[in-house]
Amino acid sequence: MSWENEKLYNVEEQDETNIDELNEGNEEIEDSEELEHCKNVKSFNAEGNRAQNQIFVQDIGNGGFTINYYLGDMQPVTKKASSDKTYDLRKQQDCIEFVENYNDSDFFVVAFILCVFEGVIMSDIAGIKACIENSDNKRFQKNENQDYLYTALNTIFATIEACKSTTKNGEQCISIGEKTYLALLNMLEQFPTLQDLFFKFVVSFTEKKKYHTLFYDFQLAASLAKIYSANIMDIKNDLLPELFKNIDNVYLLGKLICELHYNNEKESTYILEQCMEETNLWEWRVVVFSYVLFNRNRLSFPYEREVRRLLWNKIIGRKKSDYKFLAQMLLASKAFRNMICEVYEYAYRNSTYERQKEIAQNYIFLVRRCYYQVNLDYMELPMVACDSLHQQECLVDVLKRVMSEYRLRKQMYAILAAYLRELAEYEPEERVINHIAVFCCNLSSDDVEFQEDLLEALDKCHGIVAKKVIKKVIEIL
Repeated sequence: MSWENEKLYNVEEQDETNIDELNEGNEEIEDSEELEHCKNVKSFNAEGNRAQNQIFVQDIGNGGFTINYYLGDMQPVTKKASSDKTYDLRKQQDCIEFVENYNDSDFFVVAFILCVFEGVIMSDIAGIKACIENSDNKRFQKNENQDYLYTALNTIFATIEACKSTTKNGEQCISIGEKTYLALLNMLEQFPTLQDLFFKFVVSFTEKKKYHTLFYDFQLAASLAKIYSANIMDIKNDLLPELFKNIDNVYLLGKLICELHYNNEKESTYILEQCMEETNLWEWRVVVFSYVLFNRNRLSFPYEREVRRLLWNKIIGRKKSDYKFLAQMLLASKAFRNMICEVYEYAYRNSTYERQKEIAQNYIFLVRRCYYQVNLDYMELPMVACDSLHQQECLVDVLKRVMSEYRLRKQMYAILAAYLRELAEYEPEERVINHIAVFCCNLSSDDVEFQEDLLEALDKCHGIVAKKVIKKVIEIL
Protein backbone atom coordinates (compact mmCIF):
# COMPACT_ATOMS: atom_id res chain seq x y z
CA MET A 1 0.00 0.00 0.00
CA SER A 2 1.41 3.36 -1.03
CA TRP A 3 0.55 5.08 2.25
CA GLU A 4 2.93 2.83 4.17
CA ASN A 5 6.11 4.48 2.96
CA GLU A 6 4.96 8.06 3.37
CA LYS A 7 5.87 10.23 6.35
CA LEU A 8 3.32 9.79 9.11
CA TYR A 9 1.92 12.63 11.17
CA ASN A 10 3.83 13.21 14.39
CA VAL A 11 1.72 11.98 17.29
CA GLU A 12 3.78 13.93 19.81
CA GLU A 13 2.77 17.18 18.10
CA GLN A 14 -0.92 16.49 18.67
CA ASP A 15 -2.58 19.13 20.85
CA GLU A 16 -4.12 17.28 23.79
CA THR A 17 -6.97 19.49 24.94
CA ASN A 18 -7.72 17.48 28.08
CA ILE A 19 -4.66 16.20 29.89
CA ASP A 20 -6.83 14.01 32.15
CA GLU A 21 -7.74 11.87 29.17
CA LEU A 22 -4.15 10.80 28.48
CA ASN A 23 -2.74 7.37 29.30
CA GLU A 24 -6.14 5.80 29.99
CA GLY A 25 -5.37 3.09 27.44
CA ASN A 26 -3.42 1.32 30.18
CA GLU A 27 -6.09 1.39 32.87
CA GLU A 28 -6.80 -2.00 34.40
CA ILE A 29 -10.07 -3.90 34.21
CA GLU A 30 -10.38 -5.96 37.37
CA ASP A 31 -13.30 -8.13 36.21
CA SER A 32 -16.35 -8.20 33.95
CA GLU A 33 -18.63 -6.88 36.71
CA GLU A 34 -16.51 -3.73 36.93
CA LEU A 35 -16.72 -3.39 33.17
CA GLU A 36 -20.51 -3.70 33.23
CA HIS A 37 -20.65 -1.05 35.95
CA CYS A 38 -18.49 1.26 33.84
CA LYS A 39 -20.85 0.78 30.92
CA ASN A 40 -23.84 1.73 33.04
CA VAL A 41 -22.09 4.89 34.19
CA LYS A 42 -20.11 5.95 31.14
CA SER A 43 -21.87 4.35 28.19
CA PHE A 44 -22.83 6.24 25.09
CA ASN A 45 -26.47 6.21 26.21
CA ALA A 46 -25.56 8.28 29.28
CA GLU A 47 -23.63 10.99 27.50
CA GLY A 48 -26.56 13.40 27.80
CA ASN A 49 -27.04 13.68 24.05
CA ARG A 50 -30.51 12.23 23.61
CA ALA A 51 -30.74 12.23 19.82
CA GLN A 52 -27.14 11.36 19.06
CA ASN A 53 -27.27 7.77 20.22
CA GLN A 54 -30.87 7.19 19.25
CA ILE A 55 -30.27 7.76 15.57
CA PHE A 56 -26.50 7.50 15.15
CA VAL A 57 -26.03 3.95 13.91
CA GLN A 58 -29.12 3.79 11.76
CA ASP A 59 -28.54 7.22 10.24
CA ILE A 60 -24.98 6.43 9.24
CA GLY A 61 -25.51 2.73 8.70
CA ASN A 62 -28.52 3.19 6.43
CA GLY A 63 -26.67 5.50 4.09
CA GLY A 64 -27.14 8.81 5.81
CA PHE A 65 -29.69 10.79 7.74
CA THR A 66 -33.05 11.55 6.10
CA ILE A 67 -35.66 13.64 7.85
CA ASN A 68 -38.44 11.40 6.52
CA TYR A 69 -36.87 8.41 8.28
CA TYR A 70 -36.94 10.15 11.63
CA LEU A 71 -40.32 11.86 11.34
CA GLY A 72 -43.70 10.17 11.38
CA ASP A 73 -46.78 11.15 9.38
CA MET A 74 -47.07 14.93 9.14
CA GLN A 75 -50.39 16.52 10.14
CA PRO A 76 -51.04 20.18 9.19
CA VAL A 77 -51.65 22.75 11.92
CA THR A 78 -54.83 24.62 10.98
CA LYS A 79 -56.35 27.89 12.14
CA LYS A 80 -59.88 28.18 13.48
CA ALA A 81 -60.68 30.88 10.93
CA SER A 82 -60.14 29.44 7.48
CA SER A 83 -60.11 32.95 5.98
CA ASP A 84 -56.87 33.91 7.77
CA LYS A 85 -53.93 34.46 5.44
CA THR A 86 -51.31 31.68 5.36
CA TYR A 87 -47.91 31.57 3.70
CA ASP A 88 -45.91 28.87 1.95
CA LEU A 89 -42.42 30.25 2.55
CA ARG A 90 -40.96 28.02 -0.15
CA LYS A 91 -42.77 30.23 -2.67
CA GLN A 92 -40.83 33.43 -3.19
CA GLN A 93 -43.76 35.88 -3.19
CA ASP A 94 -45.30 34.30 -0.08
CA CYS A 95 -41.94 34.55 1.65
CA ILE A 96 -41.52 38.21 0.71
CA GLU A 97 -44.98 39.12 1.99
CA PHE A 98 -44.49 37.20 5.21
CA VAL A 99 -41.15 38.76 6.11
CA GLU A 100 -42.39 42.25 5.29
CA ASN A 101 -45.49 41.77 7.47
CA TYR A 102 -43.94 39.88 10.41
CA ASN A 103 -40.23 40.79 10.49
CA ASP A 104 -40.29 42.19 14.06
CA SER A 105 -42.39 39.47 15.70
CA ASP A 106 -42.26 35.98 17.14
CA PHE A 107 -43.81 34.84 13.87
CA PHE A 108 -40.61 35.69 12.04
CA VAL A 109 -38.23 34.08 14.57
CA VAL A 110 -40.12 30.78 14.63
CA ALA A 111 -40.45 30.81 10.84
CA PHE A 112 -36.71 31.46 10.51
CA ILE A 113 -35.97 28.38 12.64
CA LEU A 114 -38.22 26.21 10.46
CA CYS A 115 -36.49 27.52 7.33
CA VAL A 116 -33.07 26.49 8.60
CA PHE A 117 -34.16 23.05 9.79
CA GLU A 118 -36.53 20.71 8.00
CA GLY A 119 -37.70 19.36 11.33
CA VAL A 120 -37.47 20.77 14.88
CA ILE A 121 -38.34 19.04 18.16
CA MET A 122 -41.17 20.99 19.78
CA SER A 123 -39.45 21.13 23.16
CA ASP A 124 -36.43 22.77 21.49
CA ILE A 125 -38.36 25.64 19.88
CA ALA A 126 -38.07 27.99 22.88
CA GLY A 127 -34.34 27.36 23.33
CA ILE A 128 -33.50 27.79 19.65
CA LYS A 129 -35.67 30.90 19.50
CA ALA A 130 -33.69 32.37 22.40
CA CYS A 131 -30.50 31.41 20.58
CA ILE A 132 -31.55 33.46 17.55
CA GLU A 133 -32.64 36.46 19.61
CA ASN A 134 -29.48 36.44 21.75
CA SER A 135 -27.25 36.19 18.69
CA ASP A 136 -28.46 39.62 17.54
CA ASN A 137 -29.68 41.61 20.55
CA LYS A 138 -30.04 44.87 18.65
CA ARG A 139 -32.35 43.35 16.05
CA PHE A 140 -34.66 41.77 18.63
CA GLN A 141 -34.40 44.36 21.40
CA LYS A 142 -37.78 45.02 23.03
CA ASN A 143 -38.96 48.48 23.96
CA GLU A 144 -39.36 48.61 27.77
CA ASN A 145 -42.66 50.46 27.40
CA GLN A 146 -43.96 48.12 24.75
CA ASP A 147 -46.81 45.83 25.75
CA TYR A 148 -45.77 42.24 25.17
CA LEU A 149 -48.20 40.35 22.97
CA TYR A 150 -48.40 36.61 23.54
CA THR A 151 -48.82 34.53 20.40
CA ALA A 152 -49.60 30.81 20.55
CA LEU A 153 -47.18 28.57 18.68
CA ASN A 154 -50.08 26.87 16.92
CA THR A 155 -51.13 30.25 15.53
CA ILE A 156 -47.63 30.80 14.16
CA PHE A 157 -47.40 27.26 12.79
CA ALA A 158 -50.74 27.57 11.02
CA THR A 159 -49.74 30.92 9.50
CA ILE A 160 -46.69 29.38 7.82
CA GLU A 161 -48.54 26.16 6.92
CA ALA A 162 -46.41 24.00 9.23
CA CYS A 163 -47.14 20.39 10.12
CA LYS A 164 -46.71 18.40 13.31
CA SER A 165 -45.65 14.81 13.72
CA THR A 166 -44.48 12.34 16.33
CA THR A 167 -40.89 11.14 15.89
CA LYS A 168 -39.84 7.52 16.11
CA ASN A 169 -38.81 8.03 19.74
CA GLY A 170 -42.10 9.68 20.70
CA GLU A 171 -41.18 13.37 20.57
CA GLN A 172 -43.35 16.02 18.95
CA CYS A 173 -41.75 17.59 15.88
CA ILE A 174 -42.67 20.55 13.66
CA SER A 175 -41.80 21.16 9.99
CA ILE A 176 -42.89 23.28 7.03
CA GLY A 177 -42.41 20.30 4.74
CA GLU A 178 -39.92 19.06 2.19
CA LYS A 179 -37.40 21.32 0.44
CA THR A 180 -37.25 23.70 3.38
CA TYR A 181 -34.03 25.07 1.93
CA LEU A 182 -36.10 26.90 -0.72
CA ALA A 183 -37.66 29.03 2.03
CA LEU A 184 -34.25 29.77 3.53
CA LEU A 185 -32.80 30.73 0.15
CA ASN A 186 -35.79 33.01 -0.46
CA MET A 187 -35.20 34.82 2.83
CA LEU A 188 -31.46 35.23 2.41
CA GLU A 189 -31.65 36.25 -1.24
CA GLN A 190 -34.58 38.69 -1.01
CA PHE A 191 -33.52 40.18 2.33
CA PRO A 192 -29.69 40.43 2.35
CA THR A 193 -29.64 41.89 5.86
CA LEU A 194 -30.84 38.49 7.11
CA GLN A 195 -27.55 36.95 5.97
CA ASP A 196 -25.82 38.52 8.95
CA LEU A 197 -28.52 37.11 11.25
CA PHE A 198 -28.05 33.66 9.75
CA PHE A 199 -24.29 33.86 10.24
CA LYS A 200 -24.62 34.90 13.89
CA PHE A 201 -27.27 32.28 14.55
CA VAL A 202 -25.22 29.41 13.12
CA VAL A 203 -22.18 30.40 15.20
CA SER A 204 -24.30 30.74 18.34
CA PHE A 205 -26.27 27.54 17.69
CA THR A 206 -23.19 25.41 17.13
CA GLU A 207 -21.73 26.59 20.43
CA LYS A 208 -24.62 24.95 22.30
CA LYS A 209 -23.71 21.34 23.12
CA LYS A 210 -27.37 20.55 23.77
CA TYR A 211 -28.19 20.84 20.08
CA HIS A 212 -25.16 18.99 18.73
CA THR A 213 -27.09 15.91 17.64
CA LEU A 214 -27.07 14.26 14.24
CA PHE A 215 -30.70 15.30 13.98
CA TYR A 216 -29.72 18.97 13.84
CA ASP A 217 -26.14 18.72 12.57
CA PHE A 218 -27.17 16.86 9.44
CA GLN A 219 -30.03 19.25 8.69
CA LEU A 220 -27.85 22.31 9.22
CA ALA A 221 -25.17 20.81 6.97
CA ALA A 222 -27.75 20.32 4.21
CA SER A 223 -28.87 23.96 4.51
CA LEU A 224 -25.28 25.22 4.46
CA ALA A 225 -24.54 23.15 1.36
CA LYS A 226 -27.51 24.69 -0.47
CA ILE A 227 -26.41 28.22 0.46
CA TYR A 228 -22.81 27.36 -0.38
CA SER A 229 -23.78 26.18 -3.87
CA ALA A 230 -26.19 29.06 -4.49
CA ASN A 231 -23.43 31.62 -3.78
CA ILE A 232 -25.80 33.73 -1.73
CA MET A 233 -23.32 34.06 1.15
CA ASP A 234 -19.57 33.62 1.43
CA ILE A 235 -19.77 30.51 3.60
CA LYS A 236 -16.24 29.50 2.65
CA ASN A 237 -14.45 32.60 3.94
CA ASP A 238 -16.83 33.89 6.59
CA LEU A 239 -18.54 30.95 8.28
CA LEU A 240 -16.18 27.99 7.81
CA PRO A 241 -13.35 29.54 9.88
CA GLU A 242 -15.82 29.97 12.75
CA LEU A 243 -17.01 26.37 12.51
CA PHE A 244 -13.42 25.11 12.62
CA LYS A 245 -12.98 26.71 16.04
CA ASN A 246 -15.27 24.17 17.71
CA ILE A 247 -14.53 20.45 18.05
CA ASP A 248 -18.25 19.78 18.45
CA ASN A 249 -18.69 20.54 14.74
CA VAL A 250 -17.10 17.27 13.58
CA TYR A 251 -20.35 15.71 12.36
CA LEU A 252 -21.65 18.97 10.93
CA LEU A 253 -18.49 19.50 8.86
CA GLY A 254 -18.29 15.87 7.80
CA LYS A 255 -21.88 15.93 6.56
CA LEU A 256 -21.28 19.28 4.83
CA ILE A 257 -18.38 17.74 2.91
CA CYS A 258 -20.58 14.85 1.83
CA GLU A 259 -23.49 17.13 0.83
CA LEU A 260 -21.23 19.40 -1.21
CA HIS A 261 -19.74 16.44 -3.05
CA TYR A 262 -22.95 15.99 -5.05
CA ASN A 263 -23.14 19.49 -6.56
CA ASN A 264 -19.91 21.25 -5.65
CA GLU A 265 -17.12 18.68 -5.54
CA LYS A 266 -14.39 21.32 -5.72
CA GLU A 267 -15.52 22.95 -2.48
CA SER A 268 -16.04 19.56 -0.84
CA THR A 269 -12.42 18.70 -1.62
CA TYR A 270 -11.27 22.10 -0.36
CA ILE A 271 -12.78 21.51 3.10
CA LEU A 272 -11.29 18.00 3.26
CA GLU A 273 -7.86 19.37 2.46
CA GLN A 274 -8.26 22.03 5.14
CA CYS A 275 -8.99 19.31 7.68
CA MET A 276 -5.89 17.36 6.71
CA GLU A 277 -3.69 20.43 7.03
CA GLU A 278 -4.79 21.01 10.65
CA THR A 279 -3.47 17.70 11.93
CA ASN A 280 -2.37 19.09 15.29
CA LEU A 281 -5.97 19.47 16.49
CA TRP A 282 -9.23 17.52 16.04
CA GLU A 283 -9.92 18.03 12.35
CA TRP A 284 -8.73 14.50 11.50
CA ARG A 285 -12.07 13.29 12.85
CA VAL A 286 -13.87 15.22 10.13
CA VAL A 287 -11.81 13.37 7.51
CA VAL A 288 -12.59 9.99 9.08
CA PHE A 289 -16.28 10.78 9.45
CA SER A 290 -16.42 11.95 5.83
CA TYR A 291 -14.83 8.66 4.78
CA VAL A 292 -17.54 6.75 6.64
CA LEU A 293 -20.31 8.84 5.05
CA PHE A 294 -18.85 8.52 1.55
CA ASN A 295 -18.66 4.75 1.88
CA ARG A 296 -22.18 4.46 3.27
CA ASN A 297 -23.43 6.50 0.30
CA ARG A 298 -21.28 4.50 -2.16
CA LEU A 299 -19.20 7.50 -3.14
CA SER A 300 -15.54 7.36 -4.06
CA PHE A 301 -13.44 8.93 -1.29
CA PRO A 302 -10.38 10.76 -2.67
CA TYR A 303 -8.21 10.58 0.46
CA GLU A 304 -8.35 7.01 1.71
CA ARG A 305 -4.56 6.89 1.99
CA GLU A 306 -4.60 9.90 4.29
CA VAL A 307 -7.26 8.27 6.49
CA ARG A 308 -4.95 5.29 6.97
CA ARG A 309 -2.12 7.55 8.01
CA LEU A 310 -4.36 9.31 10.50
CA LEU A 311 -5.50 6.01 11.99
CA TRP A 312 -1.91 4.86 12.39
CA ASN A 313 -1.29 7.75 14.73
CA LYS A 314 -4.47 7.16 16.68
CA ILE A 315 -4.01 3.45 17.38
CA ILE A 316 -0.62 4.16 18.91
CA GLY A 317 -1.97 7.16 20.81
CA ARG A 318 -3.60 7.16 24.23
CA LYS A 319 -6.33 9.77 24.18
CA LYS A 320 -9.63 8.43 25.50
CA SER A 321 -11.83 10.76 23.47
CA ASP A 322 -10.12 9.56 20.27
CA TYR A 323 -11.05 5.98 21.09
CA LYS A 324 -14.63 6.94 21.83
CA PHE A 325 -14.87 8.57 18.40
CA LEU A 326 -13.22 5.61 16.65
CA ALA A 327 -15.67 3.26 18.37
CA GLN A 328 -18.58 5.27 16.98
CA MET A 329 -17.13 5.01 13.49
CA LEU A 330 -16.54 1.27 13.85
CA LEU A 331 -20.18 0.70 14.68
CA ALA A 332 -21.24 2.78 11.70
CA SER A 333 -19.22 1.35 8.82
CA LYS A 334 -17.99 -2.06 7.66
CA ALA A 335 -15.50 -0.35 5.33
CA PHE A 336 -14.05 1.46 8.33
CA ARG A 337 -13.90 -1.79 10.34
CA ASN A 338 -11.93 -3.39 7.51
CA MET A 339 -9.60 -0.42 7.26
CA ILE A 340 -8.77 -0.12 10.95
CA CYS A 341 -8.04 -3.85 11.19
CA GLU A 342 -5.65 -3.48 8.25
CA VAL A 343 -3.95 -0.55 9.97
CA TYR A 344 -3.61 -2.56 13.20
CA GLU A 345 -1.95 -5.34 11.24
CA TYR A 346 0.51 -3.02 9.52
CA ALA A 347 1.25 -0.98 12.65
CA TYR A 348 1.96 -4.10 14.69
CA ARG A 349 4.23 -5.70 12.12
CA ASN A 350 6.24 -2.52 11.69
CA SER A 351 6.77 -1.63 15.34
CA THR A 352 9.30 -2.51 18.01
CA TYR A 353 8.54 -5.24 20.55
CA GLU A 354 7.63 -2.72 23.24
CA ARG A 355 5.49 -0.67 20.88
CA GLN A 356 3.72 -3.87 19.82
CA LYS A 357 2.67 -4.40 23.42
CA GLU A 358 1.30 -0.87 23.52
CA ILE A 359 -0.64 -1.45 20.30
CA ALA A 360 -2.12 -4.65 21.77
CA GLN A 361 -3.19 -2.75 24.89
CA ASN A 362 -4.71 0.00 22.80
CA TYR A 363 -6.62 -2.63 20.83
CA ILE A 364 -8.13 -3.80 24.13
CA PHE A 365 -9.04 -0.26 25.06
CA LEU A 366 -10.73 0.38 21.70
CA VAL A 367 -12.73 -2.85 21.98
CA ARG A 368 -13.75 -1.76 25.44
CA ARG A 369 -15.05 1.55 24.09
CA CYS A 370 -16.97 -0.37 21.44
CA TYR A 371 -18.47 -2.64 24.10
CA TYR A 372 -19.89 0.43 25.85
CA GLN A 373 -22.03 1.03 22.77
CA VAL A 374 -23.32 -2.50 22.13
CA ASN A 375 -27.10 -2.63 22.56
CA LEU A 376 -30.23 -4.30 21.25
CA ASP A 377 -29.98 -2.40 17.96
CA TYR A 378 -26.30 -3.23 17.44
CA MET A 379 -25.20 -6.53 18.94
CA GLU A 380 -21.99 -7.27 17.02
CA LEU A 381 -18.97 -6.00 18.93
CA PRO A 382 -16.51 -4.55 16.36
CA MET A 383 -13.12 -6.29 16.14
CA VAL A 384 -14.55 -9.22 18.13
CA ALA A 385 -17.71 -10.38 16.38
CA CYS A 386 -16.02 -9.47 13.08
CA ASP A 387 -18.28 -9.35 10.05
CA SER A 388 -15.57 -10.46 7.60
CA LEU A 389 -12.83 -13.10 7.56
CA HIS A 390 -10.45 -10.39 6.38
CA GLN A 391 -10.83 -8.53 9.67
CA GLN A 392 -10.07 -11.71 11.63
CA GLU A 393 -6.95 -12.36 9.55
CA CYS A 394 -5.66 -8.83 10.07
CA LEU A 395 -5.97 -9.16 13.86
CA VAL A 396 -4.04 -12.44 14.20
CA ASP A 397 -0.74 -10.91 15.33
CA VAL A 398 -2.33 -8.44 17.74
CA LEU A 399 -4.43 -11.17 19.33
CA LYS A 400 -1.40 -13.42 19.79
CA ARG A 401 0.26 -10.64 21.76
CA VAL A 402 -2.91 -10.09 23.80
CA MET A 403 -2.92 -13.76 24.80
CA SER A 404 0.80 -13.82 25.56
CA GLU A 405 0.47 -11.01 28.14
CA TYR A 406 -1.41 -12.12 31.28
CA ARG A 407 -2.70 -8.64 32.06
CA LEU A 408 -4.00 -8.13 28.53
CA ARG A 409 -5.48 -11.62 28.40
CA LYS A 410 -7.33 -10.97 31.65
CA GLN A 411 -8.80 -7.75 30.23
CA MET A 412 -9.86 -9.53 27.03
CA TYR A 413 -11.65 -12.23 29.03
CA ALA A 414 -13.42 -9.58 31.13
CA ILE A 415 -14.75 -7.88 27.99
CA LEU A 416 -15.89 -11.20 26.52
CA ALA A 417 -17.65 -12.19 29.73
CA ALA A 418 -19.50 -8.89 30.04
CA TYR A 419 -20.37 -8.94 26.34
CA LEU A 420 -21.75 -12.49 26.38
CA ARG A 421 -23.84 -11.81 29.47
CA GLU A 422 -25.38 -8.78 27.84
CA LEU A 423 -26.08 -10.67 24.62
CA ALA A 424 -28.07 -13.21 26.63
CA GLU A 425 -30.66 -10.45 27.13
CA TYR A 426 -31.01 -9.85 23.37
CA GLU A 427 -31.38 -13.34 21.86
CA PRO A 428 -28.80 -12.77 19.08
CA GLU A 429 -29.00 -14.47 15.69
CA GLU A 430 -26.89 -17.53 14.93
CA ARG A 431 -24.72 -15.35 12.70
CA VAL A 432 -23.56 -13.32 15.71
CA ILE A 433 -22.78 -16.50 17.67
CA ASN A 434 -20.71 -17.81 14.76
CA HIS A 435 -18.73 -14.58 14.45
CA ILE A 436 -17.88 -14.62 18.16
CA ALA A 437 -16.87 -18.29 17.99
CA VAL A 438 -14.53 -17.65 15.08
CA PHE A 439 -12.97 -14.80 17.00
CA CYS A 440 -12.42 -17.05 20.03
CA CYS A 441 -10.68 -19.61 17.83
CA ASN A 442 -8.55 -16.84 16.36
CA LEU A 443 -7.78 -15.58 19.88
CA SER A 444 -6.58 -18.94 21.16
CA SER A 445 -4.76 -19.70 17.90
CA ASP A 446 -3.24 -23.19 17.73
CA ASP A 447 -2.00 -23.14 21.31
CA VAL A 448 -3.69 -25.94 23.26
CA GLU A 449 -3.08 -24.28 26.63
CA PHE A 450 -4.67 -21.05 25.42
CA GLN A 451 -7.60 -23.00 24.01
CA GLU A 452 -8.23 -24.69 27.34
CA ASP A 453 -7.76 -21.42 29.21
CA LEU A 454 -10.22 -19.61 26.95
CA LEU A 455 -12.86 -22.37 27.16
CA GLU A 456 -12.57 -22.30 30.94
CA ALA A 457 -13.04 -18.51 30.93
CA LEU A 458 -16.08 -18.82 28.65
CA ASP A 459 -17.57 -21.53 30.83
CA LYS A 460 -17.46 -19.19 33.82
CA CYS A 461 -19.66 -16.72 31.92
CA HIS A 462 -22.66 -19.06 32.22
CA GLY A 463 -25.78 -18.12 30.23
CA ILE A 464 -27.26 -19.51 27.03
CA VAL A 465 -25.12 -17.37 24.70
CA ALA A 466 -21.86 -18.43 26.34
CA LYS A 467 -22.91 -22.10 26.03
CA LYS A 468 -23.69 -21.66 22.33
CA VAL A 469 -20.33 -19.98 21.73
CA ILE A 470 -18.47 -22.77 23.57
CA LYS A 471 -20.30 -25.42 21.54
CA LYS A 472 -19.42 -23.68 18.29
CA VAL A 473 -15.78 -23.15 19.29
CA ILE A 474 -15.40 -26.86 20.07
CA GLU A 475 -16.91 -27.73 16.69
CA ILE A 476 -14.43 -25.46 14.89
CA LEU A 477 -11.40 -26.62 16.86
